[in-house]
Amino acid sequence: MNTTFIANKMVKSPYVITANQTLRDAWDYMKACNIRHLPVYRDNAIVGIISERDLKAAMSLDKSDRLYVEDIMKTDLYLVPQITPLRKVVQYMADNKIGSALVVDPKDTLIGIFTTIDALYLLADLLEETELDDRILNETDYWPRGVSDSL
Repeated sequence: MNTTFIANKMVKSPYVITANQTLRDAWDYMKACNIRHLPVYRDNAIVGIISERDLKAAMSLDKSDRLYVEDIMKTDLYLVPQITPLRKVVQYMADNKIGSALVVDPKDTLIGIFTTIDALYLLADLLEETELDDRILNETDYWPRGVSDSL
């Protein structure tokens, strides 16, 4: 079996934001780009990530107009080398309830992002392939008698 690496399934050159931008800047940028996760940079280094959920919660606060990306970003990042097997990344994300993996090259430069939405697209593709195979088989060939009736 061939190994699929995260670099083959990540979103390349992800959108990023700097730590000193306002929450409104981040919100508007996310909406314009139709994304839910933004890696955060400071001095050309990745220092955090913010999610749409983080932004919604922070912007509901009275003082949100005085907050910056660095005030709400998460700094416990899941960084993965580009040669990490996809299976391991997905398993780790599921086990640890992580919404995104930041993919880095050997110099720890951000080259991609892989999110739960990307994983769902992969699952949809896999299910589509499986359903095609299932149409070829007769239902009684793989369901025990009576099981399919109760589903």
